[in-house]
Amino acid sequence: MATAEAQREVDTWLAPMWWELENEIWEKGPEDFEDLYNRDSLDVLEEFLLRRIPAGAAPNGPDYIDHMDWAARYFGETLVENFEGCSWEPGKGRYSGLPVIAVPDGTGLQESPLSRLNIALERRTGHELTRAYDAIAATVPARTTELPPLEERYVHLGD
Repeated sequence: MATAEAQREVDTWLAPMWWELENEIWEKGPEDFEDLYNRDSLDVLEEFLLRRIPAGAAPNGPDYIDHMDWAARYFGETLVENFEGCSWEPGKGRYSGLPVIAVPDGTGLQESPLSRLNIALERRTGHELTRAYDAIAATVPARTTELPPLEERYVHLGD
């Protein structure tokens, strides 16, 4: 169970989610996004990051952290949008201090979007995000319950 402080930190990060994703896409995201929040968009996102952040660069450093934060939000929301029961929570263990996606696969799996992006930038295959998406799809059913619109989903957390 997450501490109250860890939950507050994640809630504070989640509160501006709509603004960050919908309004900052033009500065921090790829120009060629067409179908948002689906599997195919993850390859577009990864290709964008591979072009934007050179091999050997510090992706979480000041030159790239805004892009990494935006991309982590996008990747996480893609999982939330597509898989039943996936939701943001404070990370545990090696992901302590990071917002993660709780994956309801019965094993307590956590997917750390920021960590996955770092793996993608290290391996530079162009398919690490879709590989993670496919692994979740193999064990978690597609979302059938409707979510509130993104602009309403987390805004109450900033109160």
